[in-house]
Amino acid sequence: MLTDEPEVIFSSNGYIEYQKGNMPLIVCIPHGGRQRPPEVLNRENSSKTITKNDLYIQEIGKDLKKEIIKLKSQPYLIVNHLHRSKLDVNHKLEEGSSAPETKKAWEEYHNFISRAIEDIKEKHRRDLLIDLHGHEQSENIKLGYTLSKEELMLSDEQINQSPSVQTESSIKNLYLYPYE
Repeated sequence: MLTDEPEVIFSSNGYIEYQKGNMPLIVCIPHGGRQRPPEVLNRENSSKTITKNDLYIQEIGKDLKKEIIKLKSQPYLIVNHLHRSKLDVNHKLEEGSSAPETKKAWEEYHNFISRAIEDIKEKHRRDLLIDLHGHEQSENIKLGYTLSKEELMLSDEQINQSPSVQTESSIKNLYLYPYE
């Protein structure tokens, strides 16, 4: 049943937003937050630390949700409102956060995901989680699924027959749980 306004819950510190849905779709928006509270430390910088935000990703995620609502369904939505220089929820806790406030936000982000999955398990047979990403440079598009440049240059047939793609790629669940 579609309601006009979803149940919206914010984390204890207000940095993470959870909107409850009514269909087996979870849309996560891990980057793109604009909040940079001065009292929250920046993440420790290393050569591998990415602190630039994905451009327009929150807008894209919210537009996606609006389009799905036109279908009379409400996806679950989980949004990190902290800037990526403060928190990156797609990394391990110790790499993605440097302050007690961000460690708590990291945990609450992932708890909201677990909560959505559990809620969907009770109501639906399957679910789909979209971890929505963009790029800090609008003219570039990245596609990878943890595949190497060499693997991405293979033909579709070679990729489909590759054991490493089926077992090591982040799209492996599409192989493990085909639609019936």
